[in-house]
Amino acid sequence: MNRRIEIALLCVFALAFWAIASKVPASGDDWAWGTEEGLQRLKSGFQGYNGRYLGNIIVLLLTRMGWFTPLLQAVGFAVIIVLVLDLTRNRTLVGYASIGSLVFLIPIHMWSESAVWVSGFANYASATIVMLIFLRAALKELSGQFAHPVRPVGQVGILAFAFISQLVVEHVTLYLFVASIGALAIDYLEQRMFSRRLTCWVLGFGAGAMVMFSNPAYRELSDGQSYKKLGAQSTSPLAAAKEALRDQISTNGMVSNTAVIFAICSLSALTAVVMYASGVGSLRARLVQLVLGLFALVGAVAAASRLTNQPVESGSTKTVLASAVVLVVVLWAVTLQKDAGDRLVIIVAVLSLLALSLPLLVVTPIGARNFLPSYALLLVVVSVLLSNLASLTDARVAGLWCAVMVAIGAVAWVHLYGIYSEIDHAADKRERSVRSQVGSDSPQVSIYALPNGEWLQYPDPSNPVYARRFKVYYDVPKDVTVRLVR
Repeated sequence: MNRRIEIALLCVFALAFWAIASKVPASGDDWAWGTEEGLQRLKSGFQGYNGRYLGNIIVLLLTRMGWFTPLLQAVGFAVIIVLVLDLTRNRTLVGYASIGSLVFLIPIHMWSESAVWVSGFANYASATIVMLIFLRAALKELSGQFAHPVRPVGQVGILAFAFISQLVVEHVTLYLFVASIGALAIDYLEQRMFSRRLTCWVLGFGAGAMVMFSNPAYRELSDGQSYKKLGAQSTSPLAAAKEALRDQISTNGMVSNTAVIFAICSLSALTAVVMYASGVGSLRARLVQLVLGLFALVGAVAAASRLTNQPVESGSTKTVLASAVVLVVVLWAVTLQKDAGDRLVIIVAVLSLLALSLPLLVVTPIGARNFLPSYALLLVVVSVLLSNLASLTDARVAGLWCAVMVAIGAVAWVHLYGIYSEIDHAADKRERSVRSQVGSDSPQVSIYALPNGEWLQYPDPSNPVYARRFKVYYDVPKDVTVRLVR
């Protein structure tokens, strides 16, 4: 693709994302990070808080940058799109249109907790970017795409980047360390020598993980003294894992992602039909693929029927089975890829999905924000399927798909813009009311709950902790009571 067109597409996406993010008021943990409480955490070296040293510093900065913060959020997601498409060799108009649209179709809870919420974005979007950078580097190394050996300066750079990037989100930290060891082992079995690049990744990730988990907060977690706990502390390990699998991993991690499931099933079904019509291969094999494609089409229709619904908040055995079916469709789609490199990318994405989920089986509480990296991996699968279909058909099919995705993405954007415009108006009105009541020396400040509260993370000071943080953030005197009116 022409570089100017690519930059223009990214600018359009970033502007659209910024238009929404700029209307999101500070909420929840933002009230703490953006005040003296956040600085006190920094002064203590985050000891006893968590080992997300880099993530915490990013939050401290973003909560103090004003209008520049939503711009950085937009750039962050633009980077995620570029990495997904570059990883799958699909930096095309159709690729940008599809993946960009699917960003605006992120499920409501994941969106509110990791995309537009500054405290969530700083950690989970950053971790997603790091994960994609590593996967891109590892796959290039394994496929022999690097033309020259890494120089000493490059080795130091990899070590430093790998080390500091581990200090963001715990389950991604564990995944990256394990994944880098796996990549190094696979490369060794093929080359009978250790790759310097992958060795640097392993050493950097290992050192970063050691620093993160040396924080006293994780000893408190194991002792049950932290707000986060091992699930087995409240019930049996098996019961805790089943609950996490049912209520979080199979819901927020998979079934709630209806737009992505629609894309995966649709692209798989279309590819199967195209392969059947091509006449390549035996009739029996093509008929089998066609029948499986029809089942995938049923899945696409089911997902499309739920695009406008709220994602499920609690799961069941059916939810777990539905997640398993989606994974089976993805694995079946591997057989539809004509390029061995594409097959490898999908397999790596599936294994990464499973690896990222394992730590979440034993820790509670977890939320939709924990699954933003998993969503990015599903976008990788979509991009591979799209690239493969485009190579099998003429430009008309790709153009039609592009038009459909742009239309869906535009509708999603208009919907989001309307929601956050209403929230922004109410938040400005609430802030003016608070300052007016404080200025009149009222002993009590009455505030109304923000509309569309499900699209924000902790939008209202609904408990004593958030009421205290709200007062500090908006300069409300300590002796003034905050009353929330619903």
